[in-house]
Amino acid sequence: MTMTMRETKKTILAKLGGANGLNSQAYGPNAPAPDTYMAPGNYANAESVERGAEGDRYNWVAFSAYGEGNLVNGQDLAAKLEQVFAADELCQDVHMNVYQNEDGMAHRVEYRFHTFGVEVLESSDRPDFCPSCGWNTERINCNAVPADHPSEDCHFLCANCSVDTGITGPCIRQIALNMEFKLNAFLTRSPNVVSAVSPSVANAAGEIVMGYALAENNLRAMMVNVPGHNPRGHLSDDITRLKKYKANIVESASAKSADGGRAMERCINAIIDAFAKVHAQRNALAHGQLVQVGLSTVTIGGDNTDRDKDRGSRLQIEHNGETVELTGDGIQELLNNARELQAQVGHLGQILDFLASR
Repeated sequence: MTMTMRETKKTILAKLGGANGLNSQAYGPNAPAPDTYMAPGNYANAESVERGAEGDRYNWVAFSAYGEGNLVNGQDLAAKLEQVFAADELCQDVHMNVYQNEDGMAHRVEYRFHTFGVEVLESSDRPDFCPSCGWNTERINCNAVPADHPSEDCHFLCANCSVDTGITGPCIRQIALNMEFKLNAFLTRSPNVVSAVSPSVANAAGEIVMGYALAENNLRAMMVNVPGHNPRGHLSDDITRLKKYKANIVESASAKSADGGRAMERCINAIIDAFAKVHAQRNALAHGQLVQVGLSTVTIGGDNTDRDKDRGSRLQIEHNGETVELTGDGIQELLNNARELQAQVGHLGQILDFLASR
């Protein structure tokens, strides 16, 4: 029975695995140097194909790589492998080379042989072998000058003979590398570093810090009669008290007005939600480390002439894993959340004024 190239590869790997117990591994078309590290396992690849009247002849290269912990005696291994291929009808003209260290312990075995079979293509647009020289096209890359063809319609050339393989598809015309590096900024060393922050961003940062402080002071004053009051407590402490005693607060408000009770519950939920969105980043803004981020974009073209470098930088504040970029886009969401927190605390005051009048 004539097997396809892929069926033959599976059979070769199974035969090697049965002989040495190593797993099958993926393998590229270029044979590595003897001192190149390879993960332990069996590798096999048909390097080229020769078309003939008797069928397709596939020229194979296969490797068995042994890990440091399971090296084998080179002479014993050679004798064993000779028996493996001695009566094999599939693999013809087997040549074996055992690589071993000074102690005679083998770390790799290379096999070269050929088989006869048929090639079955998964796609007519991507042949497995070059139609001119028969070289493997499994991992072929575009090696034509990018200016010679559109990037979306590349005709891939054979890596061995440079003839058009018939493989078409997109290729890379340019590669853009975006890089950044961070440096802590200290006013003692760079007194003018903050001047890089636009006035609108600086005003937004001040509004966030001030708005948070006002919300903190106002909520504390409203909760003076709630258990656990601390005249010097933080907003996070009062939010915890608000969660703990929410049911009691809503019940007390509902006793005076059903609408007031419902409004009180919605407002408390809104305060808790707004606090969760603003708390961590506000702390970063108020207590974090100022960081200068350097930016670099390098664009490399295939002809090695298009090497642009666009550089810039930005400031940001970091604290406990939170980052606030000192840019308009980077601070806008935090500003919106801080305004929402302050508005909801103000709404709570209006509800309390309404209930006091009942």
